[in-house]
Amino acid sequence: MISPNSLTQTIQHARWYAIYVLILLLTAYLLNQLDRYTLAVCTQPMAQDIHYGDQSCLENTSISNLDDVIVDVECHKIVDETQCITVIGADNTTVCKWDYNGQGTQYQLLVGPVFILIYTFTGIPLGFAADKSNRKNILAVCLIFWSAMTFLTGFAQEYWHLVILRFGLGMG
Repeated sequence: MISPNSLTQTIQHARWYAIYVLILLLTAYLLNQLDRYTLAVCTQPMAQDIHYGDQSCLENTSISNLDDVIVDVECHKIVDETQCITVIGADNTTVCKWDYNGQGTQYQLLVGPVFILIYTFTGIPLGFAADKSNRKNILAVCLIFWSAMTFLTGFAQEYWHLVILRFGLGMG
């Protein structure tokens, strides 16, 4: 027969374990949500590195003393490449540059269908697998795969690399 003291300890242990699991799952969920918005935050520098998206007039961020050079012009309002690259600051530096801004159809495909369709349709077989096998193992494999895809996104050199890795993020 189980003693009341032993039963109380078992219940307390179960409560702490439940809280521990809840915190782990919450952390994974929050990182997952953060990961979804990382592309939106980093899209402009990534687009300039790997050349995807629309081109537009942007501030020339390579100028070290940009505050001293700025003239009374807003680069993002200029729609012509020629006008953009001819904006000169007080010390003869180019204030604006014509470059990839990471927006447009290619960006919309990355954050929309490329991710959402795979994310949605991968959930169905993963749900069946969770019913048939160990959920801890499935969660661990998905977290490792998702982490690997997130890590590899930082090494993308071409637009199609981003597409494949976004597929992978949707699967993870």
